[in-house]
Amino acid sequence: MWLDNEFIEILIVNNDRKIKIKRDTSLLEILEISKFKKEIPIVAGKINNRLTNLRHKLRQNSKVEFISLVHPEGFRVYQNSISFLLRMAVSEIFPNYRLKIEHSISKGLYCEIIDKKLNEEDIKKIKKKMNEYVEYDLPIEKIKTYLDEVRDFFKRTNQEDKIRLFKYSNPHTIDIYYCGNYKNYSDCPLVSSTGVLKSFDIHHFENGFIVVTPEPYSDASVPEFIPQKNLFSVFHEYESWLRALQLEDIGALNELIVNGKEDEVIWTSESLHEKKFSQIADGIKERDASIVLIAGPSSSGKTTSSKRLSIHLRVNNISSFPISLDDYFLDREKTPRDEKGDYDFESLYALDLDLLREHFEKIIKMKPIKLPKYNFHTGKREWREGTFKREKNQVVIFEGIHAINPELIRDIPSGKIVKIYISPLTTLSMDDHNRIPTTDVRLLRRIVRDYLFRGYSALETLKRWDSVRKGEQKYIFPYQNDADFFFNSALVYELAVLKRYAEPLLYRISSEYPEYSEARRLLKFLSYFQDINPDQVPSTSILREFIGKSGFRY
Repeated sequence: MWLDNEFIEILIVNNDRKIKIKRDTSLLEILEISKFKKEIPIVAGKINNRLTNLRHKLRQNSKVEFISLVHPEGFRVYQNSISFLLRMAVSEIFPNYRLKIEHSISKGLYCEIIDKKLNEEDIKKIKKKMNEYVEYDLPIEKIKTYLDEVRDFFKRTNQEDKIRLFKYSNPHTIDIYYCGNYKNYSDCPLVSSTGVLKSFDIHHFENGFIVVTPEPYSDASVPEFIPQKNLFSVFHEYESWLRALQLEDIGALNELIVNGKEDEVIWTSESLHEKKFSQIADGIKERDASIVLIAGPSSSGKTTSSKRLSIHLRVNNISSFPISLDDYFLDREKTPRDEKGDYDFESLYALDLDLLREHFEKIIKMKPIKLPKYNFHTGKREWREGTFKREKNQVVIFEGIHAINPELIRDIPSGKIVKIYISPLTTLSMDDHNRIPTTDVRLLRRIVRDYLFRGYSALETLKRWDSVRKGEQKYIFPYQNDADFFFNSALVYELAVLKRYAEPLLYRISSEYPEYSEARRLLKFLSYFQDINPDQVPSTSILREFIGKSGFRY
């Protein structure tokens, strides 16, 4: 039998090298043996495309890939490990208070200590304690624990949020991480020891603080802290709304679904959207705008948002004319290429900026323009019949991922333009310490839409996602705080609906693909939600853009 063999063979994907090791050797030990160059810290590993922490021991022949801090999956490991370090520090300094890790903003995580207003000295204490743990280089160990034992632990430590999370989710075992005298649950693998976590900073902000860490695709340095007060106010408003409804986490949402009250959640969420569209429409009228620019990252719901905004503008006696920025793509052979030599359709410079600026000027002056139509099959620009001229009491709505990039409207009179940023800025959490990234909501939306309407498998969507994210970081996120209005397209109930569509698609991704680890993570994440029947989603909902049967024509 294979267990009789003392040695196993490992293929290291990073350098395509095979080595023989003793059975039960950990990834940490393999990292040292392999002499794999690691200018940027290695924070995790993949064993046969399964993401795991570096203390995992191998028992059979395997394919191993080491994951760095700036790899998207490595970033998630590092950020969750910093959160674990933060929890350790807060539990020691403020043992009688509840830490809440809220959401991402300003290239970091916004956190609060509930019922305690923090000052600069408090922040210094937390940072000092975290740095002490880093200096001690304490090992972080994982133990698989049975669910009943974990529930008992959560009760003893008064973690009601985690009791709610696992009330309707019944995994056989749960990963509990230990470091010194501290232990707790993490939904993501953690680094092997606290000494790895040298790169972070903490900044006092509003009622709490922001923990900043290196970003994916970066040089692993801690980025400059830039407060985003406008964006924060959007998050804060949504958080306050969820707290008023006692809907802060997945467990609370599940309780309502199980008790048959999901319709109340749906209609309240949709009504909040209607209220916001109405407020933005009023703002556009007050500014006497000629052009409305709607931007946001992939799968934010920009198309449906522009249509719903048009209805509210009509109530204000303003007509609208929609134009997609995609129709201003350059002919394919003129499209810039990325570092791999592929066409970079995420780039701002894939658009005909000169033509756009010319059309902006003519639209403001109510002069006629000839509208382009991009043919995605041929990769060529075509032209629509006739001409278009903006009328009195009419706005032209341009929608696209680059719409609020300042380069797009350079030299255009800003007084006649309104910029709107749209994104599903979810503040629903798994529990107090494990948040739901906005990116995950958008990715699940895109997986479902790509399959239903574009003929792409979940695997194909995941393969493209890396390029999409790089484009967003370069061309969209740096300008989001410049918007005149923000629209949060998140729906607190949507993941309970998307689950039914996304799960069977993700199950089709086998372990032979590198994307398998991401598929497994998303499946685990979706397992925490109770289902909501899609038939209950209104036809005007933004969610219909992704699951179909929308009342709008696209």
